[in-house]
Amino acid sequence: MKKSLFSSRAYFIAIALSAFAGLGCGPYAHAADQSIDSSSVTSGQPSAPAQKAKRKVNKEKSRDQADLYLPDSASSIKEQDMPDYIEPVNRAIFGFNQFADRNVLRPVAIAYRDNVPEQGREMVGNFLQNIASPITFANSIVQGDFEHSFVTFWRFFVNTTIGVGGLFDPAEDMGLPYRKEDFGQTLGTYGVGPGTYIVLPIIGPSSLRDTGGMVADYFFDPVTYIPTAFGSDYDYAPYIVDTARVIQGRTDALNVTDTVNSVSLDPYAFYRSGYAQRRAQMVHSSGGVGPEAKNAGNDTGPEPMWKRRW
Repeated sequence: MKKSLFSSRAYFIAIALSAFAGLGCGPYAHAADQSIDSSSVTSGQPSAPAQKAKRKVNKEKSRDQADLYLPDSASSIKEQDMPDYIEPVNRAIFGFNQFADRNVLRPVAIAYRDNVPEQGREMVGNFLQNIASPITFANSIVQGDFEHSFVTFWRFFVNTTIGVGGLFDPAEDMGLPYRKEDFGQTLGTYGVGPGTYIVLPIIGPSSLRDTGGMVADYFFDPVTYIPTAFGSDYDYAPYIVDTARVIQGRTDALNVTDTVNSVSLDPYAFYRSGYAQRRAQMVHSSGGVGPEAKNAGNDTGPEPMWKRRW
């Protein structure tokens, strides 16, 4: 079944489900605003609430960067050599995306943020992250990263059971951190370069390699098989999940994109540079061996993957 991001019915259903997830949660105590208590002063270690707050901040930062592909520090990573052979076409698509964002996606994201409690949005984000775990698990296996595949498996098991279907993330508190992997990264770990920079309609920044990777990840995504597993009555499920992913991701990125669009003289060039650097960083963290990974803060590059994994 072909999935689409343009179903108005799916937008309304996704928003309704997100709102439902947030109902009855009550006021949400901002963990990031909690201060270190007296026990942390005497012991020299952050208190449990402070550690939890730090994990929450890092998790939100990770989500923003995962969606925008922005590096932790642009100055810490060398500019990546990702050619832009079709820049006029890319800029035209970028202009269309900006128009669609201003008139559709951003207003929907703002309405979602303003009308759904923060805890409800966090639960939706946790659920979407958890349901995509098989994508990370499969790519970790293909990369030969059995340690991370082990962590991902247990994250999925713990969050699906104890975390009530993935609405909560107890695995993070148990020392099982989240790290996203996709097939574009997998190709990068085997030395496949990014190819030319591409701007996809609605989706945004990509590359020739990462666009092909999206096709492979489609088959790794369990959401793809919901209609097959549960029957035609659930044909709409992938539409709802895809739409929720778009809205959740756009909401998480509101602060970053508003800043970039207001201060950058050339947002297109900024996003292109940020995408190239962020993806190189992600390939490097996955154990890439190509020149892209070598330039990501490591002049010599990591030890070849097949020597490190086995």
